[in-house]
Amino acid sequence: MPTFLYIGTDRDGYVCMGAKKAASENELGAYFDQRGISEPSFFETATNTQRGMYTLINHAELAQFCNRFAVLCASEMPLIEVVQLMAYQSKNRTLKAALNEIYDIMDEGHDFSQAISLYGHIFPQKLVYMTIIGEQSGSLDEVFESLSEYYEKQAAFFAKIVSSVVPQAILCVLATIVIAFLMFFAMPILRAAIADTGHELSATAEFMMNFSGVVGVAAIIVSLAAVTLAFVVRCYLRSRKSANSAWLSEFKFNGIFTKYTYRRVLSARIANALAILLRSGAGIVNAMEVVTPLVENDAAQERFMQAMQDVREGKDIGEALEPVGIFSDGFIRLAVVGDRSNTLDEMLDIASEMAEQEASEACERAISLIEPALIIALAFVAIVMLLGIMLPITEMMSAIG
Repeated sequence: MPTFLYIGTDRDGYVCMGAKKAASENELGAYFDQRGISEPSFFETATNTQRGMYTLINHAELAQFCNRFAVLCASEMPLIEVVQLMAYQSKNRTLKAALNEIYDIMDEGHDFSQAISLYGHIFPQKLVYMTIIGEQSGSLDEVFESLSEYYEKQAAFFAKIVSSVVPQAILCVLATIVIAFLMFFAMPILRAAIADTGHELSATAEFMMNFSGVVGVAAIIVSLAAVTLAFVVRCYLRSRKSANSAWLSEFKFNGIFTKYTYRRVLSARIANALAILLRSGAGIVNAMEVVTPLVENDAAQERFMQAMQDVREGKDIGEALEPVGIFSDGFIRLAVVGDRSNTLDEMLDIASEMAEQEASEACERAISLIEPALIIALAFVAIVMLLGIMLPITEMMSAIG
């Protein structure tokens, strides 16, 4: 059954868009009538709307795409021609198909931001929102240059994670195989040999042998559970369900191990968008209104909207932002300095870089703890297994001697 992307106007007069599977255009028309969507434009898509973000376009490809887009926008080429040229040059089949369809949608008179918003199953939410901001502020070249730098950093960061985690994962797999061999082959042979000799082990040797069995089984279970959990989480994060998951957003925002990094990432994202809008001539209140969707947590978004209202009523920006719960003290101080010196856009750029750096350092610290923790755990298991095997063998050899 084909999937159609549509843009129309709802009963309240607002622009609405989405994706709908339908066997025919008549069935699609009935869906529009039922939802009260008027003047719809619809297009059959060749892209897979069931896939999650980052499934077919990686960070390196996104960085390259954004860089080329920024250069072409800066050349003052008409935007529709930029999209057409990008589609022609793209080597990624999914990206090429999406850009060709975006070109067709723009050719029918729709904005670029409206067209790209239909492809949230391909482009990350950050890119979609920043495109809307860039088109509204007339600074698409600056927005895509900023996005290019962001995705280059993301690509380098994930490459660092892979280079750090993969060797440890291989070590865990090999250790699990060795432990399984000792548990299911070496231990039964040793027990059979002890039984054949008729030797009775001391309490210490018996305890270590049984304890090593428990530790070995526990190590295997933990390893299998970790692999299963990693696979399930990876599949979920790549699925469409995770894009609008309220509990996932709440977990990232308030989780003990995630809130610091996630809030810094949000701070950087919001500061970068605000700086771009302010440089384009927008007022701080209008800029805050535009960037509100970037605050992905519902509770924080409500507090951010209240902060926007406070600023509108003349409250100091530092006092307004503090209750939001996203921004660090350093971020707020920079915003206050920028507001009082009429350099808020510059201060927000600095705050964005500072927040990105803090988030990156927090992730690197977490990754750096993996190797020593893993070595300690494996050393403990190895010592217990060694004692569980060597003590009985030593006693048995002493008895025979």
